[in-house]
Amino acid sequence: MGTGLENDQFQTVLGKTISTDDFYEGQGRLDGAICEYKESDKMAYLQEVASKGVTNMEMEALVFAALTHLAGIRSAVVCVTLLDRLKGDQVTTPKEELTAWQTRPMETVGRFIMSELSVAEKDASMPAIRKLARVSSNLFSQSQSCFEDA
Repeated sequence: MGTGLENDQFQTVLGKTISTDDFYEGQGRLDGAICEYKESDKMAYLQEVASKGVTNMEMEALVFAALTHLAGIRSAVVCVTLLDRLKGDQVTTPKEELTAWQTRPMETVGRFIMSELSVAEKDASMPAIRKLARVSSNLFSQSQSCFEDA
């Protein structure tokens, strides 16, 4: 799969993801309730995983992948990375931009699926795709992001 289209209004990066057991210590953050390491330990860890191609950390994809694998269902995970952890730990992106980012994985996966279909399959699926795009657009515009206003 490619890394996006030239005219995309967003950057698409292929990379490795680490699944962790929590948002704070498991991802090398210093601001959780319990933290047993220093800034230098965090940075050494983040630099090490970055040198191995890791571009994302998250908590749910491993369980999803294991479940779909056991069920014999082909699946993939597309993540939106909110910040460069080598530059900081806090999500400071405005809520409006975070909400807009919610559509990007759907666009990327949709293009990939369409690239894998035959011409007849594409023609047959277009009415449903157009309807879904309209519904999804309305749902995303009404979305209540999990990121609260400061």
